[in-house]
Amino acid sequence: MIWGANYRLSADDIGNLGPSVAFIPENNVAHLVSAYVQDEFHLVPKKFSLIAGAKFEYNSFSGFEIQPSGRFVWNPAEGQTVWGAISRAVRTPTRVDQDLIAPNPSTGAPALLVGNPDFESETLIAYELGYRIKPSHTISVDLAGYYNEYDNLRSIEPLGPGPAGSSRRGRSWTEDAEARPTAPKRPAPAASRIRP
Repeated sequence: MIWGANYRLSADDIGNLGPSVAFIPENNVAHLVSAYVQDEFHLVPKKFSLIAGAKFEYNSFSGFEIQPSGRFVWNPAEGQTVWGAISRAVRTPTRVDQDLIAPNPSTGAPALLVGNPDFESETLIAYELGYRIKPSHTISVDLAGYYNEYDNLRSIEPLGPGPAGSSRRGRSWTEDAEARPTAPKRPAPAASRIRP
C-alpha cells in the first residue's frame, strides 16, 4: 500500500495591476489539504491484478474533491497483457477564475469580464484500454485506446457583462499503436491519432 498527505498554504498581495485588470480582493490566503492512498490486489497470481486508489483534497476555491482511480492488468497468456483503467481528475479554480475583473473598476469603465466566485472545478473522466503482445524476445507491440469526458470547462459566456462560467463540456478519443524493440535505447516506430 502507498499513502501520503500534504498541506500547502499560499498567500498573495497583488495590489493594483493597472487600468486593464484587477483582482478583487487584492490579497488572498489559500489552503490546500490532500491525502492519497493506493493498493494493488493480486486476485489471480501472475494472471489478474487490480490497482485501486484515490486522492482526497480540500482547497479554498472549490471545497472537497475526490479523484478515484481503478486499473486492471490481465495476462491471458505468456507474452500478452490486457489492461484498462478508469480515473477521475479535476482542475480546481484559481484566483483568475474567481476574482479577476477587467477593466479595473477604479477606471470607472463598465466591467467586460468578471470572475465567478461560484466557479466549479473542471472535471475529467478518463477511460483507457490496451493490449500488448511480445511475438518474440526482440519486439513488443502495443495497441491502446483512450476516451476522455470533460465537464465544467471554463467558458466566457457571450451574454455581455457578467460572470465567467464553467458550463462547457468536451470529449476526446485517442488511438495509439507502437512497436518497440525490447533492447534498450533503440528507436521505436509509433502512430497516434487524436480525435476531438
